[in-house]
Amino acid sequence: MKGIIKYSLSLVALLILSSCDKNEHYINEVVSSPADLMLDVAFNADGTAYDRTGTLNVASFTGSQVSAQYNSFYERYSARFNGTAGLGSTGSGYYRASYASNDAFKRGLADGFSFEVIFSPGVLANSTILSTYTESLEEGFGLELRKEGELMFTLATKDGGVTTGLSRQDTGHAIAVGGYYHVVGVWDHLNSLMKLYINGNQHQIKSDKAASLPTGSDLLLPTSKGRQWVGIGAMPLENANYAARTFNGEIVMAKIYNKVLKSNEIKQMFYTLVYTGASKPLSISEIAFRTPCKVAHGNRYHVYGKGFAEGDSLLFTP
Repeated sequence: MKGIIKYSLSLVALLILSSCDKNEHYINEVVSSPADLMLDVAFNADGTAYDRTGTLNVASFTGSQVSAQYNSFYERYSARFNGTAGLGSTGSGYYRASYASNDAFKRGLADGFSFEVIFSPGVLANSTILSTYTESLEEGFGLELRKEGELMFTLATKDGGVTTGLSRQDTGHAIAVGGYYHVVGVWDHLNSLMKLYINGNQHQIKSDKAASLPTGSDLLLPTSKGRQWVGIGAMPLENANYAARTFNGEIVMAKIYNKVLKSNEIKQMFYTLVYTGASKPLSISEIAFRTPCKVAHGNRYHVYGKGFAEGDSLLFTP
C-alpha cells in the first residue's frame, strides 16, 4: 500500500490520533450519494454507452472513430476517441444524451449543478470533453480542451431573463498529452459563482488568479430542443445527428450531479479514484482495534495487525 494519509505504520500498526473517550467527533460523509446523480455515463465493451442512473438515453455515434478499452487502473471500460480532434461538423466520434423531453433534468441544472470527468488527451487541440454548450448562440455549458493545453469551463447565464452573460473559467497551460485528469466543474446558483477543480484542487482563473468567477443568476440552456443534448466527446449542433469540436483521447468517466459539490467532497472523490488502482494483494492478519470509536482528526486511535510494512498507511472511509 502506498501513502494515502501521511501516518507511517511499522510492523505492528499504530495510528495515533487522540483518545476515544474525549474530544469525540463524527466523520462527515463527503461522497455524494447516487441520488445526487442526474447523468452517469458508462461505456460497454463494444463501444456503446449508457446512463447508469437511467435518466437519459445515451446514443452512440462512434463509427470507426471511437472504441472501448478496459482501463485496469480505474477498473472500468473507457472510450478511446481516435478521430481528428476539433472537427467543425461530424456524424461520428462522440456520444449524445438528449434531455429535450426531460424537464426534471433541466430543473436539476437550473438550481445549481456539478459535472465530473476523468480524461486523458491524445492530442492538444480545440476540442470538447463534455458539453451542452452551443457556441453559435452562446447557450448552455461545457468543458473544453484548448490547443495550448488549457481547460475551459464555459457557462451561459442571464440575469432576470434580460441580460445574457458568458463566463469562462480558464486554467492556463495545465494539461499535457497522456496524463490523466480528474476535473470537476461547479455552478453555484445560489451565490452566482463557477469553480473548476483539477485533481482535487480548485484551480485559479488564468486572467486574474481568482479562485472562482461570478456568473449571472440563471442558467441559459439552448432554446431549441434540437440542441438540448449533452455531448460526450463533442459539442452539440442543431442537427442531433452531427456534432462539432470532437475530442481525441480517452474519456473514463462523465457525470452530472444535481448538487453544488463542496471542496472537501471533490478532494475525497479524487483520492478515492486515485487509489482505485492501488495494488490489491495484502496479507494483514490479527487486526485489532477498539470499537465502537469515533475517529477524527486530533483524536488518538490504535490499530494493530501483523503484516504491515514500513511506510504503509491507513485510509479511513465512512
